[in-house]
Amino acid sequence: MASRRDGSVVANRGNPPVTADYGQRAAMALERCIPGPNRDKAIARLFGVSDRMARYLRCGQHWTVERLTQASTALQGFDQYISTPNIHHRLDAMEAELTELRQHLKASGGDHDQ
Repeated sequence: MASRRDGSVVANRGNPPVTADYGQRAAMALERCIPGPNRDKAIARLFGVSDRMARYLRCGQHWTVERLTQASTALQGFDQYISTPNIHHRLDAMEAELTELRQHLKASGGDHDQ
C-alpha cells in the first residue's frame, strides 16, 4: 500500500469501502449465518479470498458493496441481520411462530397451554 509524505496510508483505487457501521453489521451477520469452528475457511471459500481476508471480514474490515451483494445472494438471512442488527426482529418472528403453534394445537384438540 502506498503512503503519502505525511505517512498516512493511501488506499488503492478500486472498489469503494463501505462505512464502518455496515462493516460491523456485516461482520455480525457473518457470525450468525456461518456457524462452526472453521468459519474462516467457509468465508474464504464463499468470497474467494484468503483465510486472513476472511478474518478481516469477520472483524468488519474491507467490506465492499460487491462483497455485501455476494453475501446477500449466498447467505439466507444475511439481509435481515444487516437491516436489523438487534434481536427484536428474531424475537418477533419467534413470537409469530409460537402463536401459530398454539393455534394449531387448539385446532387439533390438544390444549396443552401451560
